[in-house]
Amino acid sequence: TGRLTAHKLPSFKTHSLTSYFYSAQASIVDVSECQTPGDDTVNSTISNTTLFSTEPKLRFHHIHGRNARLSSNGLTASRPKALSEFNDSILFSNRPLRQRELFEVVIEKVVEHWNGSIEIGVTGVRPEDVTLPSTATDLSNNCIMASRTTLMLNGVTIRNDLPFDLDNCKTSCRIGVMRNGNNIHFFITGVDQGAEH
Repeated sequence: TGRLTAHKLPSFKTHSLTSYFYSAQASIVDVSECQTPGDDTVNSTISNTTLFSTEPKLRFHHIHGRNARLSSNGLTASRPKALSEFNDSILFSNRPLRQRELFEVVIEKVVEHWNGSIEIGVTGVRPEDVTLPSTATDLSNNCIMASRTTLMLNGVTIRNDLPFDLDNCKTSCRIGVMRNGNNIHFFITGVDQGAEH
């Protein structure tokens, strides 16, 4: 295995991760329901292997923060006590992301009670090997993520001027992440925000 550096993603398989503080419920978007083979309008950043793979569909991993609850066969994550519980809601994908595979969630319920942010990114560490901190920003090993307008690498801010702000994501907003070569792309409501790292 390689180390995640400021200029290179790990060469091993990467799980997506999501942490959602002011979101009360989010579900994975199934891009295969949005497009069909031969569709000329397919977003060029999404590969056909994403849309028509024989691998299991992306779901949330059974290992997650203690305040998160999974439903809909792992497609939906919620915080049942969102008004009284904060933090401890880190989520992972059920399997590593393939190159150019989009992991996208839609925010279904928002709680404005807390001052926090939705965070999304990737980690090269298997969920089974992670000691879960209370927030994703505290993940310090092989992790790159966006929080608000900040890009973090292994828990350290490397950029605080991203061209998007995850705090603006409210109900019905879709946020996503994709590995593309040695770059990470973030998506907001289906729009690629460009290579961020």
